[in-house]
This record gives sequence, structure tokens and C-alpha cells, in this order.
Amino acid sequence: MAKKKAAKKSSKKVKVIDVDALHAKLYVDAKGGDPYVSKVIAHTLSTQIANIMPEIMPNTRESIKNIAAQIKIDVDRGLENLKKELGDICTELFLLGISSVTVTYSGEGDSGDIDSCVYMKVGGKGKLGSVSDELDQRLRTAVWDLLPSGFENNDGGYGDARINTARREITINHGERYVETREETTRYTI
Repeated sequence: MAKKKAAKKSSKKVKVIDVDALHAKLYVDAKGGDPYVSKVIAHTLSTQIANIMPEIMPNTRESIKNIAAQIKIDVDRGLENLKKELGDICTELFLLGISSVTVTYSGEGDSGDIDSCVYMKVGGKGKLGSVSDELDQRLRTAVWDLLPSGFENNDGGYGDARINTARREITINHGERYVETREETTRYTI
């Protein structure tokens, strides 16, 4: 009787990474979340993956570097476009006599929105201004892109964005909600 040779099993674990899906996720994260944080995350992940991919697939380091470079270009371009759009909005608001805007937002349970935009007139102690629906929507869209990523998830978050049109400056005040649990056990001898 002939002995059968036992097939050798490889102890090497092969990691399979869908590069297209990764690029899509990094791109979405970079576009949909906090621009600076997403940029850092995209760069960090791309660098880490670029370091492990050559072991998995040949010629991958260059592909990953190209993906990381494209993500950086897309994020930088997005930030520049956003800064230009907010600058244009500030100019339009200032020309309409609006000195400041307070944009409030809130969210929880995977749903969030901009709650209100309050426009204050130049030198108008407490006087409210108004703008066209189109300009209001442009402002809401631009501010949304600056809000902290994921503020609408889980217990959620809230805050406001205060815009000074003359200085072309925006300040975001943000708060996060979370559940804190404290447990205590007390034993009495009776």
C-alpha cells in the first residue's frame, strides 16, 4: 500500500484588503466628516496600509501611495473650496448688513440637523436680519461640512457655530452627550 503524502498547511495568514472599498471609505470619511480629523485619519491609515501591503500583494505600495496622494488632493481641494464658499457667504452677508450669524445644531441616534440660523444686523443691538432662502441654504451646507464628525451618532452632540462676517471667522462650540453609569453596592448588617 502506498502512503499518501499529507498536504502541508500554510501557517501564514493572508490578509485580504479591498483597496477600492478602502479608498471609497477614506474618501467618504474625508468628505463627510471633520476635515482636519479626516485628513489625519486618511493619511495615517494609508501609511499603515502602505507598509503592510507589499507582504500581501506585489506592487501595492505604489498603488496605496497613489490612493493616499489622491485622497490628500481631494481633501485639500475640498477644504479650499469650503473656505472660498464661506468667504463668499461672509461677504454677501456683510453687504446685506449682517454682522454675525449663530448656527445651532444637534443630533442623536444616527440623526442630526442644523436647528436654526439667527442673523444679527450690523450695530443692531438684538436686531434680527433676514436673508434669502438660497443664501440661508448655502450657509447651512457650508457649516454642516465643518461640524464635528459623528455628532449625530449614539447619544449625540450639539452646539453652535458663530460667524463674524467682518472678520470672516467662524467659531464652533461643541458638546457631546454620553451615558455614564455609576454602580454602588452597600451592605448593611441588620
